[in-house]
Amino acid sequence: MVRGRKFASVERWKFMSKPRHMLLLIVTYSVACVGIAYYLQHYLNIAPCSWCVMQRYVFLMIATCCLVGWALPTPQIPSVFALLFSLSGLGLSGWQIWTSARPSLTCGADVLEDALNHFVTARWFPSMFAARGSCAQEKVILGLTTPQWAIVAFLLVSLALVHIIIQTRARRRRV
Repeated sequence: MVRGRKFASVERWKFMSKPRHMLLLIVTYSVACVGIAYYLQHYLNIAPCSWCVMQRYVFLMIATCCLVGWALPTPQIPSVFALLFSLSGLGLSGWQIWTSARPSLTCGADVLEDALNHFVTARWFPSMFAARGSCAQEKVILGLTTPQWAIVAFLLVSLALVHIIIQTRARRRRV
């Protein structure tokens, strides 16, 4: 190794220090999560319950906020909104896990399902946004259920957004 030469891995991940790049990474990750949910629904025949559909909406709202933050000169306010959506996604996933662990409770496949299925998006794109499943039909994928995977995804997004908010705040103080 030559002295003074930086490691290739450090250079490769240097782009993560810029909030705009991280926002685009979060957009990609959120859209990929919705795409994975679509794949699970149509190719592995896991019908989404109303909580799963709401989590899809949350992922798309996070992607929208991050895309707006990427387009603006200062991404702090859209990042805060995206963080609020991500925290609400954590709450939705946690509630879904809590209700599916108690068989006596319903997972929301009653009034909530009817309300969600009357949204415009559910009528225009029923293959993506129509709630037709039950939380009782959850399958384990790589050791975790789908709501547990959603908690992991929302937690990663939340941590990245907190990093972005702190970083943009520190940059604003220096200027």
